[in-house]
Amino acid sequence: MIEHLRKSVDFTCHDTKWIPHSARFVSCGISPGGKGVLTVNELARGELKTTLECKDLCPHGIKCATFGASRIEDRTVAIGDYSGGLTMLDLERCSNSNGKNVPTEVFSAQAHDGIINCIDGIGGTSIGHGAPELVTGGRDVSARTLY
Repeated sequence: MIEHLRKSVDFTCHDTKWIPHSARFVSCGISPGGKGVLTVNELARGELKTTLECKDLCPHGIKCATFGASRIEDRTVAIGDYSGGLTMLDLERCSNSNGKNVPTEVFSAQAHDGIINCIDGIGGTSIGHGAPELVTGGRDVSARTLY
């Protein structure tokens, strides 16, 4: 392995995911104040540029993320947070909230009683059958599926 680029962040990063079919990735985690943080970074001519930074995206830290249940053209990321909340965000459609650019919320649900430790998904229409589905694993000692 050869390190290509390095960038310091001012939050605890819990997960990073490549955005499908792009030279961009999301990083998510928790700020020192306990709020959820999500950034979108882009590789551009040997540099790493932050194209979206949401420092107070949600009231609780973000633990995990996946693009698994998203159609490629939608670029919707599903995130699991410290309070057991599951939220799907459309990174291609952002709105201006209090002078800040934030991804549009597509769906949210209370999936667990505590931290969502892990999340994965499969986008049914992108594989030819079934509905898009998510599976989560939580601190409440349960695994849940949502579709």
